[in-house]
Amino acid sequence: MLTIRTAAKLLNLSPATLYRLVAAKQIPHIRLGTGRGKILFQEPELHTWLESRHVRPALETSTNPAPNPRPKKSSRLNHLRIV
Repeated sequence: MLTIRTAAKLLNLSPATLYRLVAAKQIPHIRLGTGRGKILFQEPELHTWLESRHVRPALETSTNPAPNPRPKKSSRLNHLRIV
């Protein structure tokens, strides 16, 4: 079982960030006791949670960039005159 401090070091987070994740119930944890209680983490669950947060790169479907739908700056508002 890991404490807030050791879990924060393992995840490379600040303890404050880890407390926020716990409060939002966004990270698996165990709370012992009533009220505030003691917060503990199981290392395998943290590794699973961390792996689930991986952002995979999107598959590139085209090598050509999408065309810009906006007209070029020089061709905009040429029909207007400032009085």
